[in-house]
Amino acid sequence: MNTYRAKQIQAIVDEAFPRLAAGEISLEAVLAAHPEEAAILRPQLESALWLSAQQNKLAPRPGYVSSSRHNQVSLVKAMRPVSWWQRLWRPRSAQRLALQVLSLSLLVVSLAFVFNTLRLASRLALPGDWLYPAKLSIERVTLTLTFDPTEKARMQIELTQRRTTEIVQLVLEDDLEQLPGTARRLETQIDQAVNDIQRAETADPAQAKALLAAMTGMLENERFILTLLRDMEPGYASTGLDQVIAVATAGLNALEN
Repeated sequence: MNTYRAKQIQAIVDEAFPRLAAGEISLEAVLAAHPEEAAILRPQLESALWLSAQQNKLAPRPGYVSSSRHNQVSLVKAMRPVSWWQRLWRPRSAQRLALQVLSLSLLVVSLAFVFNTLRLASRLALPGDWLYPAKLSIERVTLTLTFDPTEKARMQIELTQRRTTEIVQLVLEDDLEQLPGTARRLETQIDQAVNDIQRAETADPAQAKALLAAMTGMLENERFILTLLRDMEPGYASTGLDQVIAVATAGLNALEN
């Protein structure tokens, strides 16, 4: 079908359909007026009449447009991004709240287990080991959280013995490069222990006297062991051990005074 004929048929439909829809003429009358186009006009006009008859059925129900608009607005509001503050205070179901509390509890228990494992493992660390800084940090934190002067002095004595034990282990493992730094660390530790014993004497003289005796006995014993090691080890170890023995001797002199 050429373009001219298509336009001619469209013009017939445009002219006849309003009258057909209004009931002014019949479909047969239109087809009789255009017999040469009847085969094409019939399906088009019948389809148009059927759609016209279904218009009421296809029309939206009353209030549909406004209701649909309201639903769309509600949906958009519901899809707005929620800030973390709003999420924090948003009411939660009992099951979800219980699950979050359980998850938090498991996290706390896991962190406590990891920290305790790290603490226990770090106690075996020696100067130069990767866990040794963690060991010193845990010791500092423990001391900071200890407020009783007598208990803090007792802890300082324990830490002093740790330093001397580390030196003995370094010598036995032939790791003599760490001796100078460890000797300086021991000297600092002894000074802190002496100072805390003096503070404890103000709070509890009897306990401070016992701590003083314990510190003196520990340093004498450690100096004796270090002297034996110096005599047993090769000459190149003597310098580092002499430094450590001198530190222990200076600590004993400070305790006597």
